Amino acid sequence: YQDDTYVYVYSEKQLDNLYIGITDMQGNVFHEETTTVLAGQYYAIPINTLPNGMYYLSIIQGSNYVIGWFSK
Repeated sequence: YQDDTYVYVYSEKQLDNLYIGITDMQGNVFHEETTTVLAGQYYAIPINTLPNGMYYLSIIQGSNYVIGWFSK
């Protein structure tokens, strides 16, 4: 989920070597990292410095991925 300051990633199981990326609609990269999301905990990604607009959120682990979008 998302609030004005963060986008949150949640999983019921631990996710190791998880790539998280945020790009705008023109393909400009605003955030990218590889991290671990612990089981049952929210992982916060700061978005408070992003300009207002639409963004893609990419979450990739190996061959599994989720791509969504959000607006700020």
